[in-house]
Amino acid sequence: MFREITVAKQAETGPKRRWYQSDYFDLFVFYFRHGERADAKADREFVGLQLCYDIRRNQRTLEWKKEAGFSHHRVNKGSDTLSDHGASASLLEKGGEFDANAVLGRFMRESEGLPPIVRKLVMEKLAEYARTHNANAGGPASQGSLRDMGQGMGQDEGPPDAQSSLGPISEPFEPT
Repeated sequence: MFREITVAKQAETGPKRRWYQSDYFDLFVFYFRHGERADAKADREFVGLQLCYDIRRNQRTLEWKKEAGFSHHRVNKGSDTLSDHGASASLLEKGGEFDANAVLGRFMRESEGLPPIVRKLVMEKLAEYARTHNANAGGPASQGSLRDMGQGMGQDEGPPDAQSSLGPISEPFEPT
């Protein structure tokens, strides 16, 4: 089950971010808020996400940026020595296998508590990446398996659709 990690300080410029974590995932969502009032359900424009998965054993990261598209990395934890900042050095190595069905299935099981708009964004982007990169340990991701992963998203939300756009969205998503 995901829980939100409160980000103490947001950047003054650039997109706002939200951080959610489970035992298996770290999820970072980046967006611009177009409304000025904190109490307004202002439009959000999602501009990126980073889904880190299998974070305790063999961490990989799927990243989507509105302007640059997708990238997938394997995280090389580096040595056990600490860097100048007190953390072990980690490096991102491009590529690595993406098992779409396993990640989608696990995400669906653990994401029930996420804000619906965030859950939908991640589901759409995972499905889009799987379709466009034929990412699946057993071969190309099948529409049937992706459709099955879309079940339980809510009665108005069908299976993720790569054609849909999540530009400005107006739904409950409280600002931080």
